[in-house]
Amino acid sequence: ASPLAAAALPPPTHWSTDTGRRLSVAIVQGNFSQDVKWLPGTSEEILRRYWDMTQAVLGVDLIVWPEAVPNAPYDMVQGYLEAVATDARAAGSTVLGGVLIRPSDREIYNSMLAMGAAEGRYDKQHLVPFGEYFPIPDWLRPLMDVLGTPYSDFSSGRSDLRPIVVQGARLGVSICFEDVFGSELARASRDASLLVNASNDAWFARSVAPEQHLQIARMRALENGRWLVRATNTGVSALIAADGRVTQRSGLFTTETLRGEVPLREGSTPYARLGDAPLWGASGLVLALAWFATWRRRGRR
Repeated sequence: ASPLAAAALPPPTHWSTDTGRRLSVAIVQGNFSQDVKWLPGTSEEILRRYWDMTQAVLGVDLIVWPEAVPNAPYDMVQGYLEAVATDARAAGSTVLGGVLIRPSDREIYNSMLAMGAAEGRYDKQHLVPFGEYFPIPDWLRPLMDVLGTPYSDFSSGRSDLRPIVVQGARLGVSICFEDVFGSELARASRDASLLVNASNDAWFARSVAPEQHLQIARMRALENGRWLVRATNTGVSALIAADGRVTQRSGLFTTETLRGEVPLREGSTPYARLGDAPLWGASGLVLALAWFATWRRRGRR
């Protein structure tokens, strides 16, 4: 019944409309495998490659880098990023790049930083357990130090940061596996005219996971009726239309740049408005009916 009901409903693009405006975008996929990305000696090569690839596309409205491009926090590469911002601003471009931001010794954020014609930042809010934070109580932390396994958590980002707006287009930004959580991205899409996801799927090597992550991103675009710009370190980067079609995509473990124009859309789909609430409601109704049927059977006995 559910597939038939879904087929009878209008597509998500019925609920959102094309504003008639376009944003020119470029995705920079620098391609550094996980076994070399975090080596200290790789830092200079990473920065040089992203500089050269970004210079080649200056002039487009939005240039998107993947998650955590420099292998050092912002304060250690500040001069480099300020130079990127200066060149981007002069060309009328905005570079949206993954950067680790460390405002204090006790805080570090996995962020997307807007540099150039637009400014602002998004800090990742939904962190990966055991990857970005260790899900144990604070009173157990000293035990980890004693065992010689100290661990520093990332900080969860605040939701009250000013939105990133590029050429009048408000961006709905997510980082890495945040696009797995449909209801969270739905909230971000309500006031956004374009979705952007930055990831580093190099962790998955040449498994099927990068392709699966792309399919997940396609679903987020479809259910919100928004185009989605997906930038990854090693692939698969893509431009995804509001109906879930992949209009451009990169290879896996390739160094390349994608360019295109993406339509900006407005209006909310039912899923963007309601999220998973109808599903929870239907599940609750089924459980209530099952309980009622069981209660009646026991009463007859």
